[in-house]
Amino acid sequence: MTAKEYIHKLFSMISPAYLYKCLMISVVSIISFLANAQNSENFPVTDLFNAYREKNFQEKIYLHTDKSLYVTGEILWCKAYVTDAHLHQSSDISKIAYIELIDANQKPTWQSTIGLEKGKGEASLVIPSTVITGNYTLRCYTNWMKNQGPSFYFEKNITLINPLKKPIALNAADPDQLIVDFFPEGGHLVTGLSTQIGIKVTDKTGKGQQAEGMVISSEMDTVLRFTTGEKGLGKCTLTPQPGKTYQALVRKSGGAWQQYPLPEIATSGYTLELDEKDPENITVTVYSNLEPSASSCYLFVHCRQAFVQALVSPFSNGKAIFKITKAGLGEGISHFTIFNDSRQPVLERLYFTVPKKLLQLNVSTSKSFYAFREKIEIDLQARLPGGTDADASLSAAVIRLDSTTMPEGENIVSYLYLTSDLPGWIESPASYFRDTDKTVNETADLLMLTHGWRRFDWKDILQKKSPAFEFLPEYNGQIISGRLVDKDGKPSGAGKTGYASIPGNRYQTVVGRSDAEGTIHFPFTQTAGTAVLAIQADLKTDSLLQVDWQSPFSTKYSLKKMPAFTVEGKSAAGISEKISNIQLQQVYSGDKMQSFLPPVISDTTSFFGLADKNYFLDEYTRFRTMEEVFREFVPEVEVRKNKNNFRLLVNNLPYKAYFREDPLMLLDGVPFTDVNKVMQFDPLQIKNIGIVARRYYAGGLTYPGIISFQTYNGDLGGFALAPQVLLVDYAGIQVKRSFYAPQYTTPNESSSRLPDLRSVLYWAPDIQTGMAGKTRLSFYSSDLPGRYAIIVQGLHDKGFAGSAITYFEVK
Repeated sequence: MTAKEYIHKLFSMISPAYLYKCLMISVVSIISFLANAQNSENFPVTDLFNAYREKNFQEKIYLHTDKSLYVTGEILWCKAYVTDAHLHQSSDISKIAYIELIDANQKPTWQSTIGLEKGKGEASLVIPSTVITGNYTLRCYTNWMKNQGPSFYFEKNITLINPLKKPIALNAADPDQLIVDFFPEGGHLVTGLSTQIGIKVTDKTGKGQQAEGMVISSEMDTVLRFTTGEKGLGKCTLTPQPGKTYQALVRKSGGAWQQYPLPEIATSGYTLELDEKDPENITVTVYSNLEPSASSCYLFVHCRQAFVQALVSPFSNGKAIFKITKAGLGEGISHFTIFNDSRQPVLERLYFTVPKKLLQLNVSTSKSFYAFREKIEIDLQARLPGGTDADASLSAAVIRLDSTTMPEGENIVSYLYLTSDLPGWIESPASYFRDTDKTVNETADLLMLTHGWRRFDWKDILQKKSPAFEFLPEYNGQIISGRLVDKDGKPSGAGKTGYASIPGNRYQTVVGRSDAEGTIHFPFTQTAGTAVLAIQADLKTDSLLQVDWQSPFSTKYSLKKMPAFTVEGKSAAGISEKISNIQLQQVYSGDKMQSFLPPVISDTTSFFGLADKNYFLDEYTRFRTMEEVFREFVPEVEVRKNKNNFRLLVNNLPYKAYFREDPLMLLDGVPFTDVNKVMQFDPLQIKNIGIVARRYYAGGLTYPGIISFQTYNGDLGGFALAPQVLLVDYAGIQVKRSFYAPQYTTPNESSSRLPDLRSVLYWAPDIQTGMAGKTRLSFYSSDLPGRYAIIVQGLHDKGFAGSAITYFEVK
């Protein structure tokens, strides 16, 4: 199937309701544009922006994990939430998500796939004993997200501890060595124009550092001084003077001064100042020293790619002023872009609005203290921003807190509204959502000063560049891709046929055709578990072609730097206790922790549907050769033999005549062409022979009947495939694991001498609050005393995200 055919099929299957929702989004954008057109004088960028967004549907993905530090033998539990990047509504475009654990050398340690249903899915991983102690990146993405690149994937820092494998020693680094970056507000320093500069100071691991600094001129005069807070963020204001250059000296408290250059200073241009002291409005002032002076400029505002406002203002004495109502901005990050009178972008500034329209989650327990092995009940309530009861999809983790495990600084709200729209690593993003704290608001604005937007390039919009999508949306299931090449590695060209098969009792076979580059796509429906994938060209017509398989996992990695591994703040006793507890849990409950739910298989038929006739050979007299089997009781197939070469021809039942061409033959779903080989095959290995006794059409091809052989175990029964068939390991949808937690419902169970050393008391990835917006969860405490956290996160279908946490103690 070519990409064009797949996309046509994709949109033919999209529900009318979903298309209606997309249409309404476009209508809202148009109404918003018309409402502001009088201010923007029909600014043409607005139309270009809206057209670009409509052609560039984007997804976000968030993983809720039960915690972020694990020891070998523990299970990592997670739930995936996939939304559109605009409204944060659950995205039903992708049915597959890819999840990986990446080591410090950007090598995958573990890879798996998550089946998605209405933008939700779940996965688990038993931390293997082969990992080396250290920090890893847990990342997740869809095939469609690969078009944007790895910087848009979900990434999270995970710490793994293996008592048998110590961390790799890192090169010793100067602990006082700082990385200092300067970010002029709007993007530029210009001679004679006052500009606020955002400052970011981190160590080698990317962790923010408190520091002090000064800016000195080329004449060694101290122009200004500045400091940074605990997240390493600060600011200063500089007016560059003609003929002078500047540099900064920065140090940690009591440390040595280190020298850093400031950004390049332009002799002429524009600068920007954003002032939000007015509680109702934001004032954006644009300065210019151009000669001759600029006549006017435009301010374009959007939030999460939704157009907000476009304004025009004339310059007066080198200054243009805009006023924007705060109430009119979207929630999260708003993007302010200044265009000159030639409609070219010259300045950019981000502004953060703490979201108010969130899913309100209330988590409560009947009491604050519980005894060992006591039943604990949690009441969950979900409401929409207006107070209406909400049927929300939630996930919940109940974990023990200690020196190694604390509540995380990231949640679904901070990710969707902040982290996902900024490049680089952000320290404790959830802390920016406490809008009652003035210091937090100031730090959030410093964060906006020191980060940029990343979801599009203005050049693409202004040049009306049509997006090129290399990766297709996996709307029905996983898409396996490859290239057909000749013996010299040259692409086959367009129109060549290929087959991809997953052998088994419920096999899948997909037919595809190559494009001009020889690329061929095979869309599979969801397949659970790992398997062997067989890929081949049509050996009848193109026996000299080979297949270069393309792994569905991304081979590109982001430049985001995660913190280096450290045991700082983690007590050795706490780590030792955690290791001992999980080892004992594996001894006494290891088998119960390996329970899996049966996979949901929506379609059990073969790719050609139902056969016209099935012959289950155990119901017949067993013969010694396949020739006897066909001649004795398969009248739909005629056996012909010329010397030592066999042919099998299928009867075209509608016309009661045998086809003259060879049929498509399958063994456990794998196509093959060597009739002699199957005639020499042991009939006792064959469970069933299915016959399609008519012409069959698939992938634009016509087959004169089909003969499908099925072995008892679905493993080809030792049949030797042609050497041109490429066999690779295939990672199907991960089978869901059941979370094990003992139930102490009787006195005998409560008094059992088997130790219960669970630090994760409860994990539930599929909670639905129902139309009443309420549900109750229950579980039992373990034998471990301490403080526990109940962490609940989730999403409403209308795009409202929520997160809540509450605590109790066991003693």
